[in-house]
Amino acid sequence: MKKTTLYNKHIELGGRIVEFGGFLLPLQYDGIIKEHLWCRSSCAIFDTSHMAKFFFKGDKASSELGRLLTVDIESMEDGRCRYCLILNERGGIIDDAVVYKFSDDRYMVVSNGSTKDKVKNWYLSYIKEAEIEDGDAYLDKIDVQGPLSRDVLEDIFNIDLSSLSFYRFGMFSISGEETVISYSGYTGGAGYEIYIGRDKTERMWDILLQDGRVKPAGLGARDSLRLEAGLPLYGNELNEDITPLEAGLGKFVDFSHSFIGRKAIEERKPQKRMVYFVSETRQSPRHGYKIFSDDTEIGYITSGCFSPSIQKGIGAGYIKGAIRTPERVSVSDGKYAKIYCSVVSKEKLISLTGIRR
Repeated sequence: MKKTTLYNKHIELGGRIVEFGGFLLPLQYDGIIKEHLWCRSSCAIFDTSHMAKFFFKGDKASSELGRLLTVDIESMEDGRCRYCLILNERGGIIDDAVVYKFSDDRYMVVSNGSTKDKVKNWYLSYIKEAEIEDGDAYLDKIDVQGPLSRDVLEDIFNIDLSSLSFYRFGMFSISGEETVISYSGYTGGAGYEIYIGRDKTERMWDILLQDGRVKPAGLGARDSLRLEAGLPLYGNELNEDITPLEAGLGKFVDFSHSFIGRKAIEERKPQKRMVYFVSETRQSPRHGYKIFSDDTEIGYITSGCFSPSIQKGIGAGYIKGAIRTPERVSVSDGKYAKIYCSVVSKEKLISLTGIRR
């Protein structure tokens, strides 16, 4: 298993270490619910250095990389980052990613650590003239999330983040080094991503934790936070057999430009669609559970957890055919009593959990 630069820090903090996508990462420190609620009310930091970071440089970077992403990167402004998808020829999702545009001849794409080798090989298969650089060799990533995240970063590092609106990034001087900070977040609420040189990662982590408003959070809280916000996880909601339209991600597909998989998703009729669930109790629908309308099986659960924000089980999954929202359905693994849930839209889920950016 691979370890991030902060592995020993996680051990020192009493982190419960688990395997995730080929890396040893903390599942939790003081408890998933505590870390979740702290992130929603104050500021939590996450070690996300396992995520893959590739740079693309040169005159052909826009055109060659652009063919592999579902958004039109040539029309993006410098300093803009955008969520996008990497598709195969059948329109299935190889991975989801965030692309950062520094200039017309320099981009960074951040994707999942578990799919790094697959995505790298995809890049190498299609990019022939642009330079590809593996940023993981020297760059780590720390996510600073929660309603107090901006105050924390500005106070600690004496920087002004007012120029960063949603899905924008900039260069900021931290400890004498020009550092990329972006404003997006995988929690649904306010949050920033810091890309820091590996030789400064441990010191930054320690400095952040010296502030009483900051606590570390692990993979468990990260999962419940993102599910409350209706955000997909590759390997659960997304894979190479699911198209962006089935996953409800059509707004991240720009059909005005040419990209691999475009023709397939234009011609391929969606076979299912993703919806969200709120349990009537604290019980959670779980990955792999089947979904029933009356006694008819209509789909399956991809992710589920207990939501600390609303004190009920929540989940995401795919259903076949049309269904009203809200509509009462049941989910079951086939062995235990059924869990009754309401089918809700992503917008309704977010409103129930009270997320504010």
